[in-house]
Amino acid sequence: MMISKEFKKVLKKGTIQDRIMVIVYVVLFIFVFIAYTVDLILNPDEPQSFGMLIALFIVFGIVYLFNRDKFKGLKYWTEIFEDHPEELVWIKPIETSHTVALVLTVNTSYKYELFLENGSKLILETAKERIPEFYKGIRIHAPHAHFGYSREIKKLYKKDKKNFLKNAKEKGLFRSISDYSL
Repeated sequence: MMISKEFKKVLKKGTIQDRIMVIVYVVLFIFVFIAYTVDLILNPDEPQSFGMLIALFIVFGIVYLFNRDKFKGLKYWTEIFEDHPEELVWIKPIETSHTVALVLTVNTSYKYELFLENGSKLILETAKERIPEFYKGIRIHAPHAHFGYSREIKKLYKKDKKNFLKNAKEKGLFRSISDYSL
């Protein structure tokens, strides 16, 4: 089922941090490659930066390896909602109030952490005025997913991601978006 334009805008805005991280890594890779090439041109007999180049590739490789599930952008999440919505098992709402001097609230941010049964997740930040569009998209594409947070739910997800929904239902902890008046 195709997702609506409005829901796709929410996903696009929410996945921007992931796209920025990919851009940062690509730019750093290009910068290191150019620096090595310039060093090779200036010192053809004894390039000074070969060891640094290898070290940077190893560091970038390790960072990417441990964070590869974070580099899934808009296309991936659009495909999840359109073609494989059953893979989305848990939606955790996060509302953060930003205060001055612990008294005056100056801003509130709204995020939703989306968890898949394979362990991938996305922190989707959205503006307050787009929250109804997000809820509408979830009602259409993922009414089967657990909506909400508790320590018990977190433990269930960590313990068995594949059978998370079944276990949550068996323990009476399951709540869908339909259970809330949102």
